[in-house]
Amino acid sequence: MEGCLPGFTGSKCWAKCPAGTWGDSCTNVCGNCAHDCNVVTGDCDSCQPGYAGPPCKERCPAYTYGAGCMNVCGFCREHGVCDHVNGTCFKGCSLGYAGHNCSISCPDMKYGPDCSQTCGKCMNNDMCDFSNGKCPHGCANGYTGEYCLTKCTPGTFGLKCSKTCGNCDDSSTCNFVDGSCPQGCKTGWVGSQCVNRCEPGRFGRNCRQKCRNCFNETELCDPEDGHCRSGCSAGYMGIACQRLCRPGTYGLACSKTCGFCENSTCRSTDGVCEGGCQPGWTGTKCNVTCWDPSLNGSRCADDCGGCYPGRLCLMVNGVCTERACPNGMRWPDCSKPCPFFTYGPLCNGTCRACLPLNGTACHPVTGKCLHGCLPGLMGTECNQSCPLGHYGLNCSVICGMCRYGLTTCDPVTGRCRGGCFPGYMTSRCNVIYHKDVEERPEECRHCSGGRDNCLNGTFECLKGCIEGWVGKGCTLYDWRSEQSRFNKAPPHDKYQETMLVGLVAGFFTFMGMIVVVNYRGHCARRRFFDVFDFGPVGPRIRVSFEETSI
Repeated sequence: MEGCLPGFTGSKCWAKCPAGTWGDSCTNVCGNCAHDCNVVTGDCDSCQPGYAGPPCKERCPAYTYGAGCMNVCGFCREHGVCDHVNGTCFKGCSLGYAGHNCSISCPDMKYGPDCSQTCGKCMNNDMCDFSNGKCPHGCANGYTGEYCLTKCTPGTFGLKCSKTCGNCDDSSTCNFVDGSCPQGCKTGWVGSQCVNRCEPGRFGRNCRQKCRNCFNETELCDPEDGHCRSGCSAGYMGIACQRLCRPGTYGLACSKTCGFCENSTCRSTDGVCEGGCQPGWTGTKCNVTCWDPSLNGSRCADDCGGCYPGRLCLMVNGVCTERACPNGMRWPDCSKPCPFFTYGPLCNGTCRACLPLNGTACHPVTGKCLHGCLPGLMGTECNQSCPLGHYGLNCSVICGMCRYGLTTCDPVTGRCRGGCFPGYMTSRCNVIYHKDVEERPEECRHCSGGRDNCLNGTFECLKGCIEGWVGKGCTLYDWRSEQSRFNKAPPHDKYQETMLVGLVAGFFTFMGMIVVVNYRGHCARRRFFDVFDFGPVGPRIRVSFEETSI
């Protein structure tokens, strides 16, 4: 028996080959058909995805995949080879693509492998390069770095962070994009970026305050604190000259003391007593006393009366006295005012706290200080110390930036005991120091070791001074060094110096003899005294006279 035809099987060859087989005796296996293959030839009506050829036994050609190999691989990494069945890229997507088949471009602001990275801040909101993330035209304002991801450092802003912030308030920095100051400007500056000075005549925060009361009316005040460089006009005080003089004072720098006004104060500009004078005083400033002993009372308009001949009426209170001078006059003839620093009946009162000027200190009658108080004192009797933070004449000067607070400010001189607050210099700590010794190298020229051992700002010499100089900043010449060099002179030189001193001493000893001279009709005895000491460059002779009556 010869068997069945190809594609059939069974004892009578009536049955077709089982599914998945074909050919003689049904011994051949079908290829990758989408359905069954032809039982006789083995050909497939259609292939499964990823296969081709009549028997569907060939894989899709390179870079293709899927049913009929009609699909092209996406943007696969490394030569773009993908799975022949479903198109999956074996090694992932090329830069700038994503998706199962790597066929989707990165969305906006994304780049890199699988579009997993975010673009930086590009100029004009440009998209970055989808492969490397770089901005095609550089970074937007306020950003820097290779990928434009880094904000400008505090204090800078703008394109490439090349601009410096303006004068923003100390507690903040400017906006890193446009340079605006969110908390406003420092005093004396205005504008969104705080780079414009206050317009002339204005000062302070946001330039809201007006300059006023400067001594020179045409002068413009400082745009930061409003102080007038030439000082305040008469009657005003304070940093910005916006306060009237304290009660009882008037004039330039409020340095003058009011007269004996009825209400104890005067007009701050010129000292005029607008409410009249106290009893016993006259004049527009109430600083002229009623010297006529027969007068008494306000404006010297009242006659004492009732005093017997030869008796005097005391000022103000009208009491008649015998063998006594008026207040402020001294014995024996009551024709001269009290001596310097004294006043009152019999000149028994003292006023040593008053400021002396032109031979006067206090009023000879009342003892009131005519020219104000000595530096460091205040009050009508000059018996009060300056308030905290003030010093000088009439306590009108404000202390500087003392390191340990206002209590260390001397009320007389304003010197700061204990040094200055960082950033200030001079004994009164009222001068801002230069930032770097490089700006003022001459300040450090006497430091041992030069500028390397000179402290910025205060110019203190950290390792002492070169020979011949002393002080923290080595600015004081040490005259003792000259004396030392003289003492170390060679014996021969010192001998000559000694001889010279001896000769001069002998001459003046001889001249020290008593010489009688006629001086304005009086005999006087003059004696010469010669004194030898050593000055900065050698021996020095002082000659003095003592005059005694014979």
